[in-house]
Amino acid sequence: MEQIPVYPDVLELDKAELHLHLDGSLRLETMLEIAEIENIEIPGNNTLALKKQCVYENEENFTLTKFLNYFYFTLKFLQTKYALTRTAYELLEDLSHENVKLAEIRFAPQLHRINGLTLGEVVDAVLEGINKGMNDFDIKSGLILCILRGLKLKLAHEVVDIADEYRDRGVIGVDLAGDESKFPLEMYRHPLLIAGQKGLNITIHAGETGPVEEIKTAVFDLNAKRIGHGIAIVKDPPLIQVLAEKKVTLEICPTSNIQTCVAKSYAHHPVNLIYQKGGLVTINSDNRLISDTNISKELSKMIYFFHWTIDDIKKVIQNAFDASFIK
Repeated sequence: MEQIPVYPDVLELDKAELHLHLDGSLRLETMLEIAEIENIEIPGNNTLALKKQCVYENEENFTLTKFLNYFYFTLKFLQTKYALTRTAYELLEDLSHENVKLAEIRFAPQLHRINGLTLGEVVDAVLEGINKGMNDFDIKSGLILCILRGLKLKLAHEVVDIADEYRDRGVIGVDLAGDESKFPLEMYRHPLLIAGQKGLNITIHAGETGPVEEIKTAVFDLNAKRIGHGIAIVKDPPLIQVLAEKKVTLEICPTSNIQTCVAKSYAHHPVNLIYQKGGLVTINSDNRLISDTNISKELSKMIYFFHWTIDDIKKVIQNAFDASFIK
């Protein structure tokens, strides 16, 4: 994948990132150390060997399903309080080096219980790292809890319940994430309706690999305030303006979309068309480790491929600040 330099003007801007998965954004060096501390067997004993397991490399006919397999590897390193707290803290440190001033971090707490942690212990551990990071760095952060597609409904409801319990302690909303092609939104209508009834902020991965109808269901039936990815909206141009009028913001992650082959290339990515038609676009990294990117790189690609001006960049950054669940 073509390497585009980060523009200094972009790096210097204060930024906000809304769509960032903890389990896709670890440091390779930290994974090595956690493996040694916790006796996790890994191929090789260096960052290069680790990189082959969890960083995307160009591959034909790649899919979101294959892409999600990388997470099965990184999750091994996020099963203890120590690991969860450390990686959350380090993520805020890494973001602060790019002048990210506001960061919403999301993860599926049910996936971090292999060693017997309770849901509360998992959430507490991540929030401890976030709070330490906010204390040490000039950054605000909050936690979005993901219902993972493929989970039984009972477990999905547990995520909604724990989000409600922690709503005043750093949890800022819920998300539905995972393989949209296998598990359509309709399967999780009830827990998301309950989340809305509880007054929780809702963002939903929709229109990533699924049809534009998933976006409509998320917004009009389930009151999602934001849409993760949402690039299928380009197939229904009038909907772009409708969502903009409703102040529904799109969390677009260009590199991730190309890697999962829902967009052929940067030149073919619909983000520019959506932006030009007035969509409330934000630009996000999705997964710093797995996609080998960051928000500064993603914003710089908008300048390089679509000739956005620095004013365009400032506009989408402001969209992110305005749409944040952190108040």
